[in-house]
Amino acid sequence: MKIMICTSRIRPDGLQTVFPPYGSMAILQALVAAGYKDTSLFDIDGLRPPYREIVAHFQRERPDVVGISGVVSTAYKFIKRLIATLHEILPETTVIVGGNVAANSEILLRVAKADYCVIGEGERTIVELANYLHTKGGRSRRDDYQALRGIKGLTFIDEHDIVALTGYQPDLPEDQLYDLDYDILERGTDINRYIIEPWYYVGFAHDERSFEPHRKGKKLATLITTKGCVARCTFCHRWDKGIRFVPVDLVIERIKRLEKRYNVGFISFSDENWGSSRKWNDEFLEKIAPLDILW
Repeated sequence: MKIMICTSRIRPDGLQTVFPPYGSMAILQALVAAGYKDTSLFDIDGLRPPYREIVAHFQRERPDVVGISGVVSTAYKFIKRLIATLHEILPETTVIVGGNVAANSEILLRVAKADYCVIGEGERTIVELANYLHTKGGRSRRDDYQALRGIKGLTFIDEHDIVALTGYQPDLPEDQLYDLDYDILERGTDINRYIIEPWYYVGFAHDERSFEPHRKGKKLATLITTKGCVARCTFCHRWDKGIRFVPVDLVIERIKRLEKRYNVGFISFSDENWGSSRKWNDEFLEKIAPLDILW
C-alpha cells in the first residue's frame, strides 16, 4: 500500500514558515516503523509548487492513501480543493485529514468530502487506520463500522449518516515527543528551508556573540521541547490536556545531532509555553551552557 503524507498551504506566498512539518514527519515515521515502507512526504506548504504541479505529482505517484496535515483553519480552503481534485483524478484513493483543522471534522467530512479525520495525536491512529485500509482494500463505501469504532482518534460518517467520534488515543510518553528523523526532510522537501541562516531572526544580528569567529557559517534549526499548554483559554482549540516536557537530556542529545549533521550553532525554540517549568528550565540552562549554542 502506497501512502503519501502531505502538508497544506496555510500562509500566503512569501510568508512560508521555517518551522519543520513536525506533525507530518511524526505520522510518516510511525507508518514506516509499522512496516509501511512505501510512504513519502509531499511538503506542499514548504515547496509551494503551482497547483498544476501538485496535481501532476499525485497523478504520477498514484498513492493508495493520502494523509493531509491541516495545522490551522486557514488551510481549509486549500484542503477542500485538494480533496475534490484527489477524488476526481484518483477515485479509489482514501483521503485522511489530521491536525488542528480536524476539530471541524463534520465540515471536512460532509462538505470537503474527506473519508476520515484523525483527532488528537495521530501516530497510533494512523497505523491502526492503515492496517484497516490494507485489509479492506481500496476506497469503498462498504465500511466495517464496528472495526472503525475500535480505532481511537478517528471520526467518520457512519451507517446512520452520523459523524462518529471513536474517542482519543492515550498521550505519547514524553520521551517519544518530536524524536524525528531528518532524513524525511531530505527526501521529501528542501531541507534548506528548515536548516537556515541565523539572520532570519533579527535578534541574532544584534548579539555580538553571533559574529565570533568560531560561529562563522553556523546554521539555525528549530526545536520544540513541550507539547500542550498550561492555560485553558476559551478561544483556543488544542487536543492535549495539560503540558508535557521532553526530558532535558533528550533535548541536548537532539541539539548535538543537529550540530554534527548540519553544522547548527543557533537554535530557535518554538514552544508556545517556554518557561512554564522552573525546574525544567534550571536543568536545561545548566546542560546547554557547555554546548556554546546561541538560542
